Amino acid sequence: MEADAMATLLEAHTGEWTSADLDLLPDHWKVELLDGTLIVNAQAMPGHIVAARRLVRLLEDSLGEDHELLPEVMVDLAGAHFAPDIAVAHRDRIDWNATEQDPATFALVVEVASPSTAAFDRTIKAERYAAAGIPGYWRVELDPITVIAHALRGRTYAELGRWGAGETVEVDEPVRVSFDPAVLLP
Repeated sequence: MEADAMATLLEAHTGEWTSADLDLLPDHWKVELLDGTLIVNAQAMPGHIVAARRLVRLLEDSLGEDHELLPEVMVDLAGAHFAPDIAVAHRDRIDWNATEQDPATFALVVEVASPSTAAFDRTIKAERYAAAGIPGYWRVELDPITVIAHALRGRTYAELGRWGAGETVEVDEPVRVSFDPAVLLP
């Protein structure tokens, strides 16, 4: 059983976790790394999956030729390795042969908050992405549906706005996009 294999592997590990350790784990495990601690994320709920997929489509339609959408990528941060739900990368900065990318690769990272990740997404991830210099950070809250967009100002994020169902997200940095958050959920 998968859970037993995971428990056995995690219990056998000693010391702090490293990015090299992540490479030894099965690809389908949803894991991240924070200051030597392995974070095992729960399987995403259908609302999370649908919202992320629909936002990927909206962003893809809005990107110019100088950006590429990377929905499954690891961001290599100082002391952390995070896997945002969606990442918009500068095409000329992508290391096409690496699963982990330098933060300078990205124009925008997006986290779709789940009940188990909301506090982490709102605080630690936002702080680490900002400290790494990623220009844009968006968070999508599902209940009620809300998109919160942030832009880097110095070494912290400033909120550009927050929009709920029936409102229009109007953002032009780091990508230009316009949509009603209601379209992200059925």
